[in-house]
Amino acid sequence: MRARLILRLPAEPGELIEWIVLDTSGRPEADSRRGTPAEAAADAAGRQVLGLADGLAVLLSDTVIPSRNRERLRRAVPFALEERLAGDVDSLHFALGSRESGGRVRVAVLERAWLAGWEQALAEAGVVMEQIYPEVLALPLHTDAWTLLVDSDRFLIRTGNESGFGGDADNMVALLEAALAEAAEGVPQGLVVYRTAQTPPRLPDSAPAAEHYTINDSLVLLAAHLDPARAIRLGTGAGAAGADSQARLRRWRLPAAMALVLLALATGHAWLQQWELARRSEQLQARIETTFQGAFPKTPVRSPRMQMENRLAALRGASDGGFLGLLNAVAPAVAAVEHAQITALSFRAGSLELEVTTDSLQRVQALEQRLAAAGNLGVEVAGAEAQGELVRARLLVEAAP
Repeated sequence: MRARLILRLPAEPGELIEWIVLDTSGRPEADSRRGTPAEAAADAAGRQVLGLADGLAVLLSDTVIPSRNRERLRRAVPFALEERLAGDVDSLHFALGSRESGGRVRVAVLERAWLAGWEQALAEAGVVMEQIYPEVLALPLHTDAWTLLVDSDRFLIRTGNESGFGGDADNMVALLEAALAEAAEGVPQGLVVYRTAQTPPRLPDSAPAAEHYTINDSLVLLAAHLDPARAIRLGTGAGAAGADSQARLRRWRLPAAMALVLLALATGHAWLQQWELARRSEQLQARIETTFQGAFPKTPVRSPRMQMENRLAALRGASDGGFLGLLNAVAPAVAAVEHAQITALSFRAGSLELEVTTDSLQRVQALEQRLAAAGNLGVEVAGAEAQGELVRARLLVEAAP
């Protein structure tokens, strides 16, 4: 093994970086340091330089594409994930991970500008990275257990070979609880928790049994367990490609879309069914994001389901007449009206505002009647208008005085 310099690159450009030097046996030569790229350059001389991308800068996702050809996968992935992402795919860098059975491909997504910005800042200081990896995939990998790192005001959790996420420590309980609920049959048998604080972090009630380890330096842990064979390579040089890369991506947009259709037809009825299920899942994800943006328009969309869980967790202290009380009363009524769907909701000054779509005005009236019959609710239809074959209505619901 070559001597290494491991850089930890923050999510915000221009912030100070952290680095640590490992000898040829993989042991730290000294404590980790924090400073500018120019200050790290002295330690980079003669060593292999590897970067760790901040967990908030990288989205780890997956999609199903019925092809084994790596180049076809590379062209098709941006369009398969496009509906899940808030940004323009032309501005994003997609790195492929492993391909699992059933055509599921692991993918890491990050901003081209972020990658190019750090490459340029380091190159100007005389530091050239050979490769960059998501820092969450540098956490120790345990059999039948998820790995959690709680470091100051942030956390990272590794849920598999090429899966995991990170966030602010204040949101950890809600996000971890949502991830455990979403894992279903894949819920781990345990948690291995590494922390820099002496006090163990609070974990959700649904969390499995946890082993706790106190560490002094989180970068030492990450550097010691970085295994390039088990981490998605984010690659370097994306920023240098610049406009040429974006032009090539636009040029391949139509051919890639046509290739996806032809591949689905060529692989037979079973693949077609699987593809259709995947598309429906992506459409549902897009609806979830649209609903989240309508409810919280000023909040950036990263992981809407987890973000929604976090917002709801913050509201659990509300009284029965508050947000959760009204939502509990409204949900059964909406579910009981056929073809009624909530597309947006907001809660202000004790009043719940619903935006609902149905296939007729009669459905709106039926929903109003069901809400009124629920008891202890005041209901007002604030507006309704036909939009093609749908009717979009706005209802105000509040607890009766």
